[in-house]
Amino acid sequence: MGLSKKNKSQLLFGGVSDQSFGKRYNDDINKPEAFFRWLIATYRKQPNAAKDLSELANIKFNLLWDQYMTSIKSARVSEMFLYWFATVWIHHNDIPKEAHALEDFNYASTWEEYNVYLMAGGKLPKRPLTLEEIYLMDQLCTRTPHTCFINTEQPEQPMGQISQYYKLTPKELWSKLQTWYGNPALDHPWADLPLGICPLSLLVYDGARVAHVITAYAVWKNRLHYTDSWPGRSLLCKENNSADIQARKSNIISPGWSITTEEFQRVVFAFFLYKYPLVVVRQRNEHTK
Repeated sequence: MGLSKKNKSQLLFGGVSDQSFGKRYNDDINKPEAFFRWLIATYRKQPNAAKDLSELANIKFNLLWDQYMTSIKSARVSEMFLYWFATVWIHHNDIPKEAHALEDFNYASTWEEYNVYLMAGGKLPKRPLTLEEIYLMDQLCTRTPHTCFINTEQPEQPMGQISQYYKLTPKELWSKLQTWYGNPALDHPWADLPLGICPLSLLVYDGARVAHVITAYAVWKNRLHYTDSWPGRSLLCKENNSADIQARKSNIISPGWSITTEEFQRVVFAFFLYKYPLVVVRQRNEHTK
């Protein structure tokens, strides 16, 4: 989302520089097409589900709209909790960083503190996240040490809170991801994920408008396949960025997008690699059974 006013060299990751923070959520959830996407996706999961809108013509849409808004608001509450956790909690508490301390830490235990903070009139900063905040939040939520790999050709960032990092060229970063995704010993957070597919946070910057976080899932046939939380088309689609990145729909991640090796090297800012601790793998694997 551009450079912070406080520190011209510090990037804030959360979208595009000419759109106000939070605007994308309010705009997207009220769009009819967003509602219909949710509607079809939800009812296709049911027995004898409707296949298209014509089969849904007799359903009471007011009731369905209420269900849709409830699901959106629930996700929004969780998202704002994590935002508070990254922008407020980590700046006022001792942060566990060692492997054993991270494994014992449960970020969900701070929900009560979050509610107390809001009830006391606490305000959330209206800005996206810094590299350090994203790194710390990822590390605390996954309960395992992260290693940050950062692009030597992107602007320097404050790194004091990042325990372990390496600065690599764009080509070296691509090679690192290829090696990591091709590793048969890769620990997966979900039991049913095939080898070579695993989510990780990847920060991108186009040098002008877009400073954003996407979720990489795989490197396949010289393309990075990822998901993008930005509503509608990915910010790495041609019309949304200043680096002429032309993301296209992924053929292995749905819904998802993909970019070429050269496009990745042009916009990659940083990513975090890690292994899930056994306690987290065990909990998530049991959840999928």
